[in-house]
Amino acid sequence: MTKLNTRQLLGLALPSAASVVLTNAYRSVDQYWLQWVSTDAQAAVGSLAFVLIAGFAFFEVTAVGAAPLIARATGAENPEERRKVLGTALSLSVMTGFALGAVGYLFASAVPGMLGLSGGAGTLLFASVYWVLLVTSVSPLGPHVNAALGIGFSALEGLTWPIFHGVSIAVGSVVGRALGAGKPEIADDCIRLATPLILTGGVVASLVFFFGARTLTGFFTEDPAVHEAATTYALVLAASQVFIALEALAEGVLVGAGDTKTVLAISLPLNVLRIPLAYLLAFPLGWGAVGIWWAINITSIAKALGKLHFMRRGGWKRLVI
Repeated sequence: MTKLNTRQLLGLALPSAASVVLTNAYRSVDQYWLQWVSTDAQAAVGSLAFVLIAGFAFFEVTAVGAAPLIARATGAENPEERRKVLGTALSLSVMTGFALGAVGYLFASAVPGMLGLSGGAGTLLFASVYWVLLVTSVSPLGPHVNAALGIGFSALEGLTWPIFHGVSIAVGSVVGRALGAGKPEIADDCIRLATPLILTGGVVASLVFFFGARTLTGFFTEDPAVHEAATTYALVLAASQVFIALEALAEGVLVGAGDTKTVLAISLPLNVLRIPLAYLLAFPLGWGAVGIWWAINITSIAKALGKLHFMRRGGWKRLVI
């Protein structure tokens, strides 16, 4: 494996980012067209998007586990090991797809009732943590807040996060191959080259969200209450985009090296912390929807700082998987 340059990194990052953006584009499309149906419909689709993401997580488990093993086998020039891991991962993905398809077919009619969507917006779901967050903090504030969350999460972050994630995938693949080849210095070069790229993306996203908040959210709603809540969410998001971009870089490094335990140890407790923090800010302190947005923001920044800390410590370079 030879020394990496910026052109090579972009050659990996741009297709990855484009792929993730296009994969998630349906969320922005849904939010755009449903604004002319009703606020409740927009809130319901925002809820179901979280259900789809929860289903996607089952595939992500296989992908995250296989990616560093495949990358290391590639770096070590061991095609037999790479084929074995890839074959196992593909088999697991196919089985997961059939299982989720069967569950979806059998229980599709029950899902709206489970989410409380048979009437208005109701009790909502985003995996396990977000299920509680939405029940305890978002839904009590009304469907316009849930619709605003859907716009911010699906339409706004649905564009910026995939771009950051694309860079993360590229960095992870290089780090894994570098460690497999026994050349950690190439992984360091990758971080050095990726840092200004990811920082630029974060700064641009922050500026766009800050100065274009009202215009951007106006594309997705004609309801004044939804528009106001979504605009506030966009302004709050502007404060965290640089951190979210850096988190993507750090997570790419750690996952690429196979250090998924550290990623989980940081992400899980801080995601869970969103539940009491959102409630505290929204109700006892009286911040309303803004409190929920800031609870998400604060924990996102904390996750970024934690992952950056472990990336800089460099223990991932010595990890044996």
